[in-house]
Amino acid sequence: MAKGHAPEHVAYLQRYTRDLASRLGLSDWEITVSAEFSGDTAEASTWLPHAQPRATIRLGDCFTSHTPKYQREIVVHELLHIHLNPVNRVFELLEGQLPPPMYAYVRAMYDERQDFALDSLAPHIAQFMPELRLPVLETEEGEEML
Repeated sequence: MAKGHAPEHVAYLQRYTRDLASRLGLSDWEITVSAEFSGDTAEASTWLPHAQPRATIRLGDCFTSHTPKYQREIVVHELLHIHLNPVNRVFELLEGQLPPPMYAYVRAMYDERQDFALDSLAPHIAQFMPELRLPVLETEEGEEML
């Protein structure tokens, strides 16, 4: 079995994410939902190349096991990371200006606090977004699954 999300889910999530991105003021960004799972235990991750209005969102392997409401919150959380990207770039300017252990500590603390803040904000914003409804897939045995 492939290590990634079903193509039908990826296609739906690409359209859904594009719609939410537009609603959140990110219509000028090229946002891709990857079929690959996010790494480690992360529910999702967003990769933003430097100085380009592009982002790649990778969802965790457990994404489909969450409720549609929580799935929507995860997508909103990842889109909010894009809005905070300019602040993240400030930390890149600090790299090389601070001793490496200090930079690593400050960056890790910032990343943790940013995720905590987005975890708090995402549900409040997500409630105003359309429902996320992944297509139902059939297994080889003819059973339905998300």
